[in-house]
Amino acid sequence: MIGTSKEIDAIRQQYEPLLKNWIEDQTIVDRCLTALASILETYILFSGLKNENVDLSSVSVDRILEGYSVVNTERQCESILYGQAMDMIYRIKRTKQIERGNASPLIANLTANLPGAITLFLHHKSNSATKILHEMKQACEKHAKQTLPKMEKLMSMAALHTATDSKCSDADNKIAEAIQQSFVTVEKDINTILELIASVTLDPYEKEENIHAYLQQINSCNIQNVRSLWHIIKYGPTI
Repeated sequence: MIGTSKEIDAIRQQYEPLLKNWIEDQTIVDRCLTALASILETYILFSGLKNENVDLSSVSVDRILEGYSVVNTERQCESILYGQAMDMIYRIKRTKQIERGNASPLIANLTANLPGAITLFLHHKSNSATKILHEMKQACEKHAKQTLPKMEKLMSMAALHTATDSKCSDADNKIAEAIQQSFVTVEKDINTILELIASVTLDPYEKEENIHAYLQQINSCNIQNVRSLWHIIKYGPTI
């Protein structure tokens, strides 16, 4: 690269693909965090249900579900299967704030007319959350064990070169700085995510305040975008 020493150029060529691999997996982690937050929000809809005595009603689940959905006079009442009921729950969750627990006619009538539907639904969501955590953990542990040690070694080499070579160019210094900043950022983000994974409980019947605490932890997990630093390392500081 024009304006850089052969030593820094060799270091950046080795470092750049390592950082790019993390950027690609970072997209997966971001998606997983969003999906996990959505599942935890769904848990809140049914929080505390396990320990409550639901007051069953004779009103059909069809009428209850229709009552919470958008009115459509042309729609005919049909029997609602488990999957349809769960789809309706999602629609309700997105559009309206409803009461939960034994005060909720929706939950009461799902329990009365579709025994096991809520349990089945929460079991499915719990399995999905487990897969999401595994996917994030697998990606982060791979980088923690394989990528970060290589990145740290290259960062140290770049720092040593710029500190001892009086002829280092401005481009050399900026690339070395980008390498150092990106390593520190990636290491911090990976450790934060691994700590989050270790602390989250996937029990759908967890107390609502605990679920809210997990959500707050996820929302505060601000993974830094290092693409601008990668751009400097890949193409140089003047591009």
